[in-house]
Amino acid sequence: MSIILPGFWLVVLASQGGCGQVLLGAKAKPTPGEWSSKGVYLGYGLGAFDCPGQFRVHRVPSPDSQKVAVFSDSDMRMIVQDHGGKTYAGIEGVEFSSLSELLWSEDSSAFTVTSSDGGWVGGWSVEVFLIKYSQIERVDVSSQAKKDVMRRYQCDEPQNEEPNLVAVAWREGSSQLLLVAQVPPHSSCREMGKLFGYIVSVPSGKIVERFSEARLRNEWEST
Repeated sequence: MSIILPGFWLVVLASQGGCGQVLLGAKAKPTPGEWSSKGVYLGYGLGAFDCPGQFRVHRVPSPDSQKVAVFSDSDMRMIVQDHGGKTYAGIEGVEFSSLSELLWSEDSSAFTVTSSDGGWVGGWSVEVFLIKYSQIERVDVSSQAKKDVMRRYQCDEPQNEEPNLVAVAWREGSSQLLLVAQVPPHSSCREMGKLFGYIVSVPSGKIVERFSEARLRNEWEST
């Protein structure tokens, strides 16, 4: 498995164009995920014009091929179905951004959606979904990591800016998750772009292990 821990990307506009047009100096293909090589990016990818209200990828099967996440352009929502076409309940009405990537757990019993509400350089957050019988439960596993990391950097704002939080890898089936927290890549933050790693327990979000950026890259970037 190769973990993708992005730094800064220099993207130069080639010309005006339609959805999915590639920019000079950028990656042409949108998948795998920008944060995790096991993830699937749902839009048109870094270095392309994203299409507001449109997914590039509409179906993401689970590793065991017994489930599939299906995304709809018409309402920007997702359903998860089993191999017989039955839809799991629990996420009705939840909207998703095309600027997202989905990461299934290896045991196919959970998945994450990492999304940005502020473009490529801001607003990344993680949602975790657990599948139990015929239901999907959405759980928050990042609050403790966010609180911990915000004590470890400072931005020049009255209130410290919140970090980007992304899902990188599942561990032990679906019982643990590696989160990466990134200091906001803004000039107002003294360590802009610095990374911190957290193994958290699912579903409690309890921090199991912390990683410095050096250790994170050494142990996870090319494993």
